[in-house]
Amino acid sequence: MLIFYFTTSLETNDFNILQEKWRISLNTSNQCFHNKMIRSLAINNNVHVISLRPYNKNYVDSYSLNSYETKIDNITYHYLRISTSKFDLFSYKKGANKIIKSYKHNQSIIIADTMNLKCLSIAKNLSKKYKIPVIGVCTDLPRNITGASKLYVNLIEHKTNNVDGYIALTEKLNLSFNKKNKKHLIINGIVENKKEAMISQNEYGNYFFYAGTLLKKYGVYDLIKAFKQLNNPGFNLVLCGHHSNINELNNAIANNKNIYYLGVQPVNKVIQLEQNAFANINPRPINNKLDELSIPSKTLEYLNSGKLTISHKNILLKDLFKNEIIWAENNNVSSLAAAMKKALELNPKIKTEIENSALQKCQKLYSINSISQKLNEFLMEFFK
Repeated sequence: MLIFYFTTSLETNDFNILQEKWRISLNTSNQCFHNKMIRSLAINNNVHVISLRPYNKNYVDSYSLNSYETKIDNITYHYLRISTSKFDLFSYKKGANKIIKSYKHNQSIIIADTMNLKCLSIAKNLSKKYKIPVIGVCTDLPRNITGASKLYVNLIEHKTNNVDGYIALTEKLNLSFNKKNKKHLIINGIVENKKEAMISQNEYGNYFFYAGTLLKKYGVYDLIKAFKQLNNPGFNLVLCGHHSNINELNNAIANNKNIYYLGVQPVNKVIQLEQNAFANINPRPINNKLDELSIPSKTLEYLNSGKLTISHKNILLKDLFKNEIIWAENNNVSSLAAAMKKALELNPKIKTEIENSALQKCQKLYSINSISQKLNEFLMEFFK
């Protein structure tokens, strides 16, 4: 099968280079999900990624606008020339058309990120031109896009109403897009295939770990308060990720030598920190409406680390990983502190059993290899 994947995601090294040029944070969650989806598809197929790299001249320093390609195994990343004119959609469409028309289309399919209007528009246009099925990847509702106008949201909703099929994170998300009950596949998340633990020096002793966006709404300040309530000098709290207000963060961790903020770290470093942690914590508060639309990818990543996971409740994960996660019962600091204390009191043997069970179950449900099989079965339905 030949797959054309329209996205703003990049190959990992290319993304890291671009991220260094930006003076504000890019959407790493979106980048990681599509990156893993692409690699999952490429296990059994040739994937041509048509990438519209994120660019804003007000936030990017000395970055080449030229088109180029990166090829890794079955994946070819085609980075279209970045257009800075008001006719950028025409420019991107012309570049994408040049790529697609150079291939035969006996068994081709187009996949497009529904959260980016340009990707979706070009994908649909070329789908019609070459008579190739187009599948929309639904990772959120367009109205949740920060700063999106009502017109932008309406255009996305209109264009996603009549694609040929859907891949969505949750059933609720599928129902929001898939008004005509077309073929669909639910993929709650994707994690890396199991690898041997990365051996690295542990600089922080026994520690709880959180990596993510350091915003109040994601619970990081509750986590800091809960850690302080433990009052355990033998343990540290290690944080990394983008902050929205460095002064607020510094004030929250001031005068506490057991809390380390490491800033933004590359993916491999984050994985090492997760694998060396006593426990990884997702302090995102309980939000039933949000849970209907997405599964916290950070929690899946922690389950896949082979170390203990602590989290507030999530509707789906609470059923799937009832005994593999230390659950905080309520949306408050005390509940989070109680869950951390429970983790500290676990018998080491039982802790290891929980960690191993979580890893095995996470791999079976969400690994790149497991998701690859589901994707292939789903996509082949469009050629019967």
